[in-house]
Amino acid sequence: MSDTKENILKIALHLFAVNGYEAVSVSMIAEALGMTKGALYKHYKNKQDIFDCIVERMYQIDNKRAKEYQVPESTIVVTPNAYRNTTIESLTTFTFAQYDFWVTDEFASNFRKMLILEQYRNLKMNMLYQKCLVNGPISYIEDIFNEMIKKGVHMTLYTITDWMGLVPIVVCLIFAGIGLVQLIKRRSLFKVDSDIIILGVYYGIVILAYSIFEIIPINYRPILIEGVMEASYPSSTTLLILCVMPTLIEQIQRRLTCVTTKRIITITVIAFSVFMVIGRLISGVHWFTDIVGGVILSMGLFTIYKAVVMLSTKNQ
Repeated sequence: MSDTKENILKIALHLFAVNGYEAVSVSMIAEALGMTKGALYKHYKNKQDIFDCIVERMYQIDNKRAKEYQVPESTIVVTPNAYRNTTIESLTTFTFAQYDFWVTDEFASNFRKMLILEQYRNLKMNMLYQKCLVNGPISYIEDIFNEMIKKGVHMTLYTITDWMGLVPIVVCLIFAGIGLVQLIKRRSLFKVDSDIIILGVYYGIVILAYSIFEIIPINYRPILIEGVMEASYPSSTTLLILCVMPTLIEQIQRRLTCVTTKRIITITVIAFSVFMVIGRLISGVHWFTDIVGGVILSMGLFTIYKAVVMLSTKNQ
């Protein structure tokens, strides 16, 4: 692809990301490029042609990155052997690299912004958004995990998600530290931010629920862990992740002013949470109902927390 054609794609995508696809005309693209519409038409037939080439370019970049990180470039139907031969190490490296790529790379970032902006305006854009950023990646990872389970490496995934389950505990400690600092500086519990107080009470309730289900098992894991029959309902890791990580997003939205930083953290937290829940499900160390129970219970607890925060904010 010539430099001129490549530049047209980049400028057009930037305009689509800022204004939305429908709001941008060929004239606007040509003006931004400093060329006439006639000169632009020598390279692309129309705006739809430019858009189609942008999507194709994004697919090419994605396939190139998949090949670079030694993960499947296509669907499991097309390349089943690639899914069978993918290692947890290459998948983990690729996953974190992709999060960074979609946030920091200019072309990928503008592509993501365009899809987010247009997903509710255009059915085809919504389908593309789901394919590229939501259902597509989830199905891709799920297919890889399924093949890993068939090879008997699900315990590796269990170990990884088990250690990563410490992340929500670290989040709790961070906000506990914020509350403690405020208490020391302001010398009164009543002068500590009300949302931090509510958050502390909420975390206490979550930990209490976690402890109760560990002490009084309702269901046991389908397999022994190091020869021990452990409690499985609800999935404690799922409970902690989905109770605590959404509060991180909520607090970030409340306390930070930089939109880019808030967006990066939000995307990372959502991706991490999805990875953890799917990882626990695919690892095979919980019954499906245990995962569902953890999701439902955590959603209920977080909903109550949000309601209390909203009432507290309204009364201030």
